[in-house]
Amino acid sequence: LTICGNNLVEEGEQCDCGNSESCLQDPCCSSDCVLKPGAQCAFGLCCKNCQFLKTGTVCREEKNECDLPEWCNGTSAECPGDVYKADGIPCSGEGYCYKMECHQRDEQC
Repeated sequence: LTICGNNLVEEGEQCDCGNSESCLQDPCCSSDCVLKPGAQCAFGLCCKNCQFLKTGTVCREEKNECDLPEWCNGTSAECPGDVYKADGIPCSGEGYCYKMECHQRDEQC
C-alpha cells in the first residue's frame, strides 16, 4: 500500500515531502509525490538544489587507505555502493588490505 504524504518514498512515488505544509516549503517535491517541474531529484547524496550533482563529484570519502572514494555519476541522486581495494593490495609499508582494513604481518600472528 502506497501512502503519499508519509515522508517515505514508496513504489510509484518520485519523492514524498510529507504533509501539505511541508510540501509547500519543499523546492523539489510536490504534494502529489512527484518532482516539481525542472527538478531532477529531491534527496540523496548526489542531489543538491533539486539537481543531480556533476559526474565525478565525491559523495563518499575513503575511510582508510584500503577504502576507495565513491563519485556521483551525474544521472542519479544515489551515491554508488561503498567499494574497497581488493584483499592482498599492499598498504602502510609492509601491510596488506584484508576485509576492508590495512593489516600488518605482526597483527596476524
